[in-house]
Amino acid sequence: MCWARACKIQCWTTCGVCSRKDLKNSGKVRKSRSRSRIVYSQGRTAVLKNRSGKGYIGGYYRNKYEGAGYLINGLQKGDKYYGSFKKGKFQGKGTYIYRNGDKYTGSFNRGKFHGKGNLVKKNGEKYTGDWRADKKHGKGKWLNKYGESYTGTFRNDVGNGYGVWKHPDGDVYKGQFKNDLFWGKGTYTYSDGYVEKGNWRQGYL
Repeated sequence: MCWARACKIQCWTTCGVCSRKDLKNSGKVRKSRSRSRIVYSQGRTAVLKNRSGKGYIGGYYRNKYEGAGYLINGLQKGDKYYGSFKKGKFQGKGTYIYRNGDKYTGSFNRGKFHGKGNLVKKNGEKYTGDWRADKKHGKGKWLNKYGESYTGTFRNDVGNGYGVWKHPDGDVYKGQFKNDLFWGKGTYTYSDGYVEKGNWRQGYL
């Protein structure tokens, strides 16, 4: 059933699948009120809203978000999350949209980006690959709106290990990185074909 319709409250998103039959056999909807919020519940699903604008529709068990749900104004006002929850935290597959327009879609663990995921920022920056505790960690690809890109290994949110860096003018570096800098054995090929090869340190031969 559609919770927003059943409880006669404003829906925070438009799913496009609501119909009158969604409200049939919905059973009794319970309503409880505390100082800061109103809760509509039925079995293990609920609708929550409070004075600050925080709202939630979805699975709810033992006073915590559980299962599939939709959260608005959660961590920050204007943010949105829809996906899976476990014991009140983002867990499993989901999408988090920041109030500034940045968007992450992928796996979560204990409320953090963890596993495979895709982050697209409003400034044109993109990253697709592995995450650990909200940081880029593992194999992935990063690029910005100017066409600069890095494909390779990340550790603690920056390029560390083997990777390939490409500049929009045609320059390419293949080799080792440390903290986003050329560091170790690598080959730099300029757009005109000139090649520099050797052991790099802090971005220089």
